[in-house]
Amino acid sequence: MGKKQRRQLPPGMTYAEVLALQKRQAEAIRQAVKDDAVRIESGIQTKRAMWLMVVAMAEAFGLGPKRVDRFIQAFQAATDEFEQMARDNDWDYALEKLRLKAEEVSGVKIAYLFEEEMNRLKEEHDHEHEH
Repeated sequence: MGKKQRRQLPPGMTYAEVLALQKRQAEAIRQAVKDDAVRIESGIQTKRAMWLMVVAMAEAFGLGPKRVDRFIQAFQAATDEFEQMARDNDWDYALEKLRLKAEEVSGVKIAYLFEEEMNRLKEEHDHEHEH
């Protein structure tokens, strides 16, 4: 049998640096897989919410296929407008404009997602640090 050959290290790198680089690369791959899984799960949840919304609207308002199609087209147009606004301005600006529009058309006060919980936690934190 032949002699076992050693792998050559990249020029200017120690074995420890090569191992550290491999570890960072493996972590980046794991994070990318995790990000993809989150993106896929988010897409599934979004589709489920959309289906539930269409079913609820059809049942509550007697919408048939033509009106459901009009709703889906309007939903897509609103989505496209939101995404364009986010690209032209920034994400926070687009979200605030969307929140204000949703309040306007619904007549319902719309808080930010988890706003109440964040305010409660802030109050608890402030109260703990008063003493």
